Amino acid sequence: MAEQLGDRFQVINSDAIRKRLTGKSGPLGREEKVWGTFEAMKLKALQEGRSVVLDACHMSRRARWHSLQGPNAGHRKVCVLFDLPLAVVLARCREAGRLPPEEVERMWRAFQAIKPTPAELRREGYDEVHVVME
Repeated sequence: MAEQLGDRFQVINSDAIRKRLTGKSGPLGREEKVWGTFEAMKLKALQEGRSVVLDACHMSRRARWHSLQGPNAGHRKVCVLFDLPLAVVLARCREAGRLPPEEVERMWRAFQAIKPTPAELRREGYDEVHVVME
């Protein structure tokens, strides 16, 4: 979906980085290297004055905090929260050949337990919050 934004934004996708480094798109190791690369790409693009789409789950508050760090002056920080039913998430992941269904369900259930509200996300530092529901 983020790739459809075209040349207006640099899309930094954690799954693409993971696949390039490990040959697999699901979290299977070398996560420090994956997230270090993700962060370095983000910082470089922002320092060059480009707009960036961070395409990753960012399920925890800590992960979102990291996404908001860096040379952000002049950049609007927009959060898109996908609040989709488990069946939809499982089908999309199956089509993309990403994670095993058990891992998808585990992550989905964990997120349901900690899912932030749009107001909470704005307090974290996002200028805009959009919720996508099926």
